[in-house]
Amino acid sequence: KKAKKTYLFWCGFIIFLFIALRDKDLGSVDSQNYYNNWITLRDADWAKFKYIVSESDMETGYLFMIFCISKVFYFPQFVFVLSGLLFTISICKMVYENSTDVMLSMVLYVCLGLYIFMVQGLRQSLSISLCLLSISYIKKRRFSCRRDGTTSWILLRMN
Repeated sequence: KKAKKTYLFWCGFIIFLFIALRDKDLGSVDSQNYYNNWITLRDADWAKFKYIVSESDMETGYLFMIFCISKVFYFPQFVFVLSGLLFTISICKMVYENSTDVMLSMVLYVCLGLYIFMVQGLRQSLSISLCLLSISYIKKRRFSCRRDGTTSWILLRMN
């Protein structure tokens, strides 16, 4: 079990470094757009943010998340650091909890193109990562929804 954790840590660390430290020009045009969106939202005030949301085809939840985080972390490279951290944690947690052969699972993750997808499709990969993190709670039936519909409303607004 300790060897499983150690292997996953080092695999996850290497994958995180590749995602987090990549250049904005590496990958599709979307990477440059995410980088530029960070800069735009970082420099925007609340009124400009509402205008950007009304004119953008991106999800409101994603734009709000970037708006808030970019106020704390100045450098636009952090969009890749944050996404790389979330991707790596979700994949490693899922593999650790559900796989009997950790090495094979990580090789399949990289070789089947899922790693490349996580580098290319940032917003979609963030959604997948959140779903992967929720698998263990769903299997244990440990999830809760508020009776007043707040959770549902937040999820609908983020879509």
